[in-house]
Amino acid sequence: MEQIIEVGGVNVVVHPHPEGQYEKLFRKAYRMKRPVRIHGDRHALMTMCDVKKHEGTTFALEGEIATFSQLDPSLPWINLETEDDASSDELGEIPAHLRPNFRKCQFYFDIASHKLFFLTTTRKGGISPGLMARYLKDLFAFSEIVLDFGEVGVTVLPDRDSISRILNWKKIRRLQIHAERPNPGDYDPDELEEFEQSLAEQNASQLNFELVAEKGRALVLNDRTKTLVAIAADNGYVEAKGHNAQGAPEERSTKTGKPFSERGEYNDDAETYWDAFLRIARTAARRFSVK
Repeated sequence: MEQIIEVGGVNVVVHPHPEGQYEKLFRKAYRMKRPVRIHGDRHALMTMCDVKKHEGTTFALEGEIATFSQLDPSLPWINLETEDDASSDELGEIPAHLRPNFRKCQFYFDIASHKLFFLTTTRKGGISPGLMARYLKDLFAFSEIVLDFGEVGVTVLPDRDSISRILNWKKIRRLQIHAERPNPGDYDPDELEEFEQSLAEQNASQLNFELVAEKGRALVLNDRTKTLVAIAADNGYVEAKGHNAQGAPEERSTKTGKPFSERGEYNDDAETYWDAFLRIARTAARRFSVK
């Protein structure tokens, strides 16, 4: 039977990042065994993190993140038959180490691009890109992580079309760019040098940049601004305001727009679900491969 698997992605950035730093980051996060609340009573916990090597060099991490409900034991339960409080006798004793609503979300972390690709298919236990970013930000904010790795940046990868829709828009009146420092090697060295040098000289970790068009005119983006847009798309966000062809106000954003998604078919007669996920996640990773 054929099914659809959908994969999303987030960018993870550590400074500095000597060889092996991302592997150490995820391995430490895994060993901490810290559940993190991601929404309501829903919590997430990394339950698997396997290192994948080729000729002695780590190229990926493969694992799973469990999600489950963390219920407040002090709150009352309802008996739907009596429509009243459930008694302690009716509830019995629930072991403290058990949690309900357990689901598993597979992930694939590509070391070269330092991007995490993960299952978003809800019926299979997937996590939305926004919730995954929240989980990782909170997980990496624990003191044990910050002490060893400093502040870890996490950004939802936007849909590739959302970037081109901004760059190719001829009616932009206002452009806002929030760009955090990327890892060297992620972009063309000549394009990145000026941005990196500007931040370093001013002891800055991020840049907020805004352009406003002259009255009655639209912005014409130069190469420097286009480079900042490309950097901010994966390391921050870009928001543009202008007019559509009919003259009505319009906004385009990598922050609130559609996130990146890779879809693929899966046939359980031909491959396992895990193998299918890895195939699709690796396809997604190749779209962001460092040239």
